[in-house]
Amino acid sequence: MQRDPDFARAMFGEAITLFLDGEHGTAKRMLRDLVNATVGFECLAQEVGTPAKSLHRMLSANGNPTLSNISTIVSAIKRVLRLEVSLLAIVREHPERTDGVNIDMGSPAGNIDPAVVDATTDEEIAHQEVQDDLADRRYFLLSTEKYEEFFNLLERPAQSNPGLATLLSRKAPWESQG
Repeated sequence: MQRDPDFARAMFGEAITLFLDGEHGTAKRMLRDLVNATVGFECLAQEVGTPAKSLHRMLSANGNPTLSNISTIVSAIKRVLRLEVSLLAIVREHPERTDGVNIDMGSPAGNIDPAVVDATTDEEIAHQEVQDDLADRRYFLLSTEKYEEFFNLLERPAQSNPGLATLLSRKAPWESQG
């Protein structure tokens, strides 16, 4: 990790993502390994004003650090390794879908009530499924430069691509055989 700062950054980003996803044990082990390989527990102890032994305990498998302690440790690692963290998060509620049909469970035998049937098309359902898949990817850890590049790409107006238009207008090989 000392020879490959990109690996250290990736490991740090993965540890943060694991914390956010509730994988605290794995995240603590990754932070412990990162500290051992880069900063060192003695240096980290001086940086945060906590004894190294306490830091070892916090980041052990049985450790139970407070959110405040984790925040202090993460901030110190960022400072010592000169890391900047930008978090692009897509947060949305994951609604339950009934694939376009609402069943009135209050009516006899759970009959379908025509008044509450949602006329959702297959295209709308497919679009929603794609949106749900994208929403499952909640965290993207990017460097400042990559974030700016990504943001600029999103803001750029769509450009015409004649080659792509031609490709998409062709019949698939299995459609043209008959």
